[in-house]
Amino acid sequence: LLALGALLALALAVGAAAAVASRGGRLAPVDDGAAGGGPADEAARLVRIARERLEAGDVAQAVTTLSAARLLAPEDVEVALWLARAHLAAGATAPALEALERAVALGLDRARLDDPAFAPLADEPRLRALR
Repeated sequence: LLALGALLALALAVGAAAAVASRGGRLAPVDDGAAGGGPADEAARLVRIARERLEAGDVAQAVTTLSAARLLAPEDVEVALWLARAHLAAGATAPALEALERAVALGLDRARLDDPAFAPLADEPRLRALR
């Protein structure tokens, strides 16, 4: 239970840092619709923040934020999928493929592997094996 508390504190800190970074360094309240439930709700909030960071080109922060989300919700397909996208945006092919394999193992609809974001992996045997 202590370890979960420490992970939640880490995720909250990462989320807060990402929220501040997404606002150009300005502190502002985050109203992203999350009612503040358990780890799964916090992971979903972190995914939203990470997607914003990816759109802003802050790939490193997106990977960090999604890694925290993965610790909170290791069985979440969306976390695994977005972590794959972030790793790929960072040019990290092996971690991207590992995250995609995890997403498929968790029940990802394989049609989502045809997302244009994964086009750079088209020749990867590991991706072809997932389809």
